[in-house]
Amino acid sequence: MSKESWQTIQERGQQSVAVWGQWNAAFKVGKDTLATLEAAVQALPGAAQNVKIQQDAVDDLRNARDTRVALITLLAVQMPRKLDGDLEAEDPYHGDLENIRGVEITGMGSAETRGQMVNALWLKLNARLAAETPAKPAMTVGGKTQANLQTALTELPERKQLVEKAVSLLNDRRGVLRGFMRTADGLSKRWYAAWQGEFAEGTPQRAALSQIDTGSPAGEPDSGGSSSAGGSSSSSQSSSSSSSNSSLGSISSSSSGPP
Repeated sequence: MSKESWQTIQERGQQSVAVWGQWNAAFKVGKDTLATLEAAVQALPGAAQNVKIQQDAVDDLRNARDTRVALITLLAVQMPRKLDGDLEAEDPYHGDLENIRGVEITGMGSAETRGQMVNALWLKLNARLAAETPAKPAMTVGGKTQANLQTALTELPERKQLVEKAVSLLNDRRGVLRGFMRTADGLSKRWYAAWQGEFAEGTPQRAALSQIDTGSPAGEPDSGGSSSAGGSSSSSQSSSSSSSNSSLGSISSSSSGPP
């Protein structure tokens, strides 16, 4: 399977469509026709744009999720530290602090767990402060309140679900793009080999293959044997669409998995 970018596959597909259509539009490769290749090549930019749009959406949702995780992590560490200094030596809340310290933050899940424990202690502390005579103000940490922690904890599960759904859609869209890439790349190479077999050296149809860039990014012929002798570089014929969506240039027809 090719590891080329969709733009490279599109450019070679466009070159193949041009030669195929000019010299023998009725030529078939097995059951595949010129229209099959043409449709796959034309579908590539739209499919790539759909991936880019969804990747941007995933990035935004991850940022929103991670902002909440960062706040939870901060308060889950700082609040116990501050409270430990405020409490008298015999205060029973030291036991709560020991339990909290037993949860080491190593990721999102442990941050959420420790945050819930800190939130519960913070609520108890504020209630005790309010019940004193005279009543004392609720505890704040770096200008943040227990309500700030509670809000972040309440919103986090939904934010995680939104990211999961967005990543799933992104993978679907990547799959669609890879499908068009496989079709365009595979049929271009099969057509090239079949065309070589159909038209002998010295014929204008065979000579037309020189218009097709068969080189891989490393400068070696593509695997499958269909892009051996006969091709020459045609970078001057690069499609204007090759420069669009450049941030997607690294997506290959064999890539997989979430960003």
